[in-house]
Order: sequence, then structure tokens, then C-alpha cells
Amino acid sequence: QYAFPVLKDKGIKAYFFLIDNLVGSSSLLWVDKWLLWFSLVPEGNYSVSGNHFSIHNKADRVKAHLKLWKYLRNDYSKKDTILEAMNQSYGFEKFTSYTKKNEERFLFLNDEEISKMKADGHLFGSHSTGHDILILKTQQDLANELYRINKSTHYNTKAFAIPFGSYSEYNPPLIETLSTHSFSPVLINEPDLHNLKNTFGRINLPNTSNPYEIHAHLSGLYNFLTLWK
Repeated sequence: QYAFPVLKDKGIKAYFFLIDNLVGSSSLLWVDKWLLWFSLVPEGNYSVSGNHFSIHNKADRVKAHLKLWKYLRNDYSKKDTILEAMNQSYGFEKFTSYTKKNEERFLFLNDEEISKMKADGHLFGSHSTGHDILILKTQQDLANELYRINKSTHYNTKAFAIPFGSYSEYNPPLIETLSTHSFSPVLINEPDLHNLKNTFGRINLPNTSNPYEIHAHLSGLYNFLTLWK
């Protein structure tokens, strides 16, 4: 709705990375529910899957999120149980007014739009089926997911952007598994100097309208200064 007309006007072809479960969907991604919950839940005391925390300010929200996130990572099979406990404590449906107010953030492409963009020369790669933490999935579940992606008609490239994409969300065995299933290049947040053949660092733009800050990221200046520091 927003990027495609601009790219068409400028004659630019781009890569888009899809979360397969969200194509044509109006549902929130699980991690969006998670982050909205910790951002918007009213101040008070909460208990989620045996984890107790008090929320009275922004620092409390960050601390509570990190505590539950650590609990999630210790046993990823509990993800759905944890989300249901969060929903029972403070219902996700209460975020509707926020998501409607910020609908551009939560609009997802449908099959017709994808086909139209592909016909115009744009490339579509995978960003997984549900934005899970892939290194925490069982090998069988991961293999099933990659098989499903390979069978999907949404994609016209084998490029793969790892969900979250930081060092705690991928490892060499995951990169190897993706390569075995013919995905390349694999996009991550920072270049992997040990695997430049199969990986590619992606640029994360800040949440700002400041053109100078955006240009600093796109030009590589931000990363240069960060490494120099």
C-alpha cells in the first residue's frame, strides 16, 4: 500500500520478506501480542505461568518482559501456554483500539498483492512461517517448517531473513540447516565474519523521521562509528 507505489515510481526493484502465516491474515503475530502486552497492560501486580512481577513504570515493564522472555527461552515448548496465561491475565483483545489507531503497522499483504508485486519484478523471500526463535525449535519442527516454505507459492527467491536475527537467535547449525534446504543468502542483523559465503548483514532502521539519522544507518556511518567506538 505504501512502499510499492514509491518503488514503482522510482523504478526500483526490492526484496520483501514474508511471514507465511500472516499472508492475507488479520491476526496479530505472537511476538506482537507479547510486546503489546508488556507495553499496554495497566499498572499492577501480575502472575504469568508462575512468574510474578509488579508493573508501575517503564523500567518495570522492561524488567518483567526480560524475566518472562528468559523463562520462554528456557523451554520454548511452553510458548503457547505462556501466551494463554498472558491473555487470561489481561486479554489481547483489549489492544484492538491501539492496533486500529496504528493499522499501518499491522497490515499484511494478501495473495493478490504479492502476485501483482512479483509481476512488477519484486522478489519475495521467507521470514519464516510464524516468526519463531528458530534455534529453539526441534529439528523435526524446523525441518517441517522449511519444507512448508519451500512448497509455498508466495516466494520467488531463496533468500531467508532469520526472525529477530541477532546472535542469540541463530547459530552455525541453523545456517547449515537453512543451506541444506537451499536457502541462501541468510539475512541476519550483523554480518557473520565466519560465514560470509551464506550470510548477509541487514540494516535495521531506527524508529525516527529524522533524515540524517536514517541516512547514517543506510550509508553505514552508524555501524562504522559503533565499531570505531
